[in-house]
Amino acid sequence: MIELIVAIIIGYGLGNIQTSYLLAKYITKTDIREMGSGNAGASNAVLVLGWWAGLVTFIVDVGKAWIAMLAIAYLYPGNTDAAFLAGSMAVIGHVFPVIIQFKGGKGIACILGLFFGTNISMGLILICIMGLALIISRYVVIASLISLILLPIFLFYQNYSSAVILMSMAISLVGIFKHRENIENLITGNETSLDAVLYKHKSD
Repeated sequence: MIELIVAIIIGYGLGNIQTSYLLAKYITKTDIREMGSGNAGASNAVLVLGWWAGLVTFIVDVGKAWIAMLAIAYLYPGNTDAAFLAGSMAVIGHVFPVIIQFKGGKGIACILGLFFGTNISMGLILICIMGLALIISRYVVIASLISLILLPIFLFYQNYSSAVILMSMAISLVGIFKHRENIENLITGNETSLDAVLYKHKSD
């Protein structure tokens, strides 16, 4: 029981590190949640602050879940359920951070950290799949949704416990819920494409 409590505390605590929010606050003196797409994540950091900020945000956000899992794996060797719980709570902390009124990002980079924390090969495969989906579709949301769908599927075929698979399904549902506006915009043709982002920064 203590392992699960420690996992929740470490994971949620790391998830509360809001990279894009902090970059915008201290560099441009703005609230990134009031600009661009209104999301405190890597994609909006690219839109609002530029590619460098998006890359920094992406790396830190991936690291939050991955480090949480590594910490629990170090403290409690062999307890994969507790390690995955820590990574999952990092996603929850990122999406619903108490330090900024529970209005965080959408969790995709953190979910990628979950993949890496579970199996590095899985993480690398997912990056390739997401990259290919982005190149073909030109929409970040499609690549994001693919990662959400693949998370429980990958874990199922890796023979992880039912608890881990159920947690992954819950995380995927949270991610889909956070992308509901993007999905609606995609259907209506109002979603921002990769080409539009590239053109914006080329013009700037």
